[in-house]
Amino acid sequence: MKKLLTGFIFIAMIIFLSSSAYGEGKLDIDGDINNREYKRLLIVYKEERYKHRKTKKYGRGLERIPKAIEDKIKKIKRLENLNIDIVSIDEKEDVEEVIEELNKSEYIEGVEEDVRRSFFYMPNDLEYDLQWGLGNPNINIAKAWQLIENVGAGNNEVVVAVIDSGINSSHEDLVNRIDFDGYNFRSNDYNIEDFHGHGTAVAGIIAAQTDNNIGIAGVVGKFDANILPLKVGEWVSEEIAAINYAIEKKVDVINISMGGEMYIATENLAIQRAVDSGIVVVAAAGNEAQEGNKALYPASYENVISVGSMNELEDVSWFSNYNPYVDLVAPGEGIYSTDRNGKYAYFNGTSFSTPFVAGVCALLKTIDKSLTPKEIEDILFSTATDKGEYGRDDYYGYGIVNPVEAVKTLVGIHEEEYQEFSPKIDVPLDKKWTIRFNMELDGSHINDSNVFIVDKTGIKIQSEISLMSDKKGIIITPIANYESGQEYSLIINKDIKAVNQESLVKSVKMTFITE
Repeated sequence: MKKLLTGFIFIAMIIFLSSSAYGEGKLDIDGDINNREYKRLLIVYKEERYKHRKTKKYGRGLERIPKAIEDKIKKIKRLENLNIDIVSIDEKEDVEEVIEELNKSEYIEGVEEDVRRSFFYMPNDLEYDLQWGLGNPNINIAKAWQLIENVGAGNNEVVVAVIDSGINSSHEDLVNRIDFDGYNFRSNDYNIEDFHGHGTAVAGIIAAQTDNNIGIAGVVGKFDANILPLKVGEWVSEEIAAINYAIEKKVDVINISMGGEMYIATENLAIQRAVDSGIVVVAAAGNEAQEGNKALYPASYENVISVGSMNELEDVSWFSNYNPYVDLVAPGEGIYSTDRNGKYAYFNGTSFSTPFVAGVCALLKTIDKSLTPKEIEDILFSTATDKGEYGRDDYYGYGIVNPVEAVKTLVGIHEEEYQEFSPKIDVPLDKKWTIRFNMELDGSHINDSNVFIVDKTGIKIQSEISLMSDKKGIIITPIANYESGQEYSLIINKDIKAVNQESLVKSVKMTFITE
């Protein structure tokens, strides 16, 4: 085993603050320092030397340690079968220097820092990774969820009416997301069970229960949004009755993943009544791009958000209608969702891109119930990721729906200005960080809103944060290892306070790339 010098990176930076914030002191970010109690090293001994250890001299069971550092370390415990000692060193010591000195010993094969390990975090739905649409860089729904949670928003109860073929009311991923005030407009009863499978898939994209250890995740995540299933057949009269029922039930969003070529004034009036009552109406642009590409209704009515489909490469789907009425596009090919048989399946069509947008509308409503349909349209259209021709075009509309930017706009999140430092590279996957200050900190401000690590997309990495015993340092330890070869940022918010309530003038950011 080679001596493990290259596995350790010592990062020390001095951040100078103005006199109005911590005087003219400094903040020291030391990438290899752990908390006083748990700053530990693994000393691996050479096999042939392990049997002839000389321990009496040190009196603590330590191996042959170079004299230059023998007083800096102490024994914690020995892993006899592995030729390893676990030792601790004072938190003020330079880890790199200690390791370098230890590796000079003829008894030592190599030294590594002892670190904590845990699991990665993502929604724990077993088939979440099959939902490419949620992870698309321009959708990145997990980041939108995180942003909402970070500001303590998303506390409103929201109902999305799905006017469709019904729903599998016992599906494991939907049973806790259903408003059982739904109605069957085909047979005028309360049998909402799905006769086709279309409605169950649509409902799953919007609101499949998230973080429940099964199946998939809905666009609304863990926020309080339920589906009101309104079962219809092919008749527009049934759809109109369903719209009026939704108005009576005071739902927040209506999803209509169906349509036809005929303009129906009564249908339009019903939709305008819904919009006037504060309901956001989202409808599918249609799948007839190769069959005349006519404007379809209700998507083409005024005040309806018309949604086209894109594939995983962000190209408009070959079947997606394009016309002056298209407002947005969203994932609509190879969409994995709930099916009528209680399982999961893949679906294609603007029917399935539409609930992505309806789900985002519902997310915005969980933040602010007072939002009008026009206000939600303005947010979605202005924050969409522009594709195709510059500005609005008939293929992409205003662009790809972008829930992250929509949430930022709604909650007033602006890009922070940081005091930045040069990126660090080859950072170990289990790196923990210590941040040193020149003054004692107010412990009530030490939390994951003021000190945190984010990945390249801005999603927070779950971490443990602790105040050091002298109250002049913070330790941030990732709960799970970082991913290899990825970029992360360690951020110290300017709102962090000293005991005298002074704070930083500017937030601090250090970007690092893992080995």
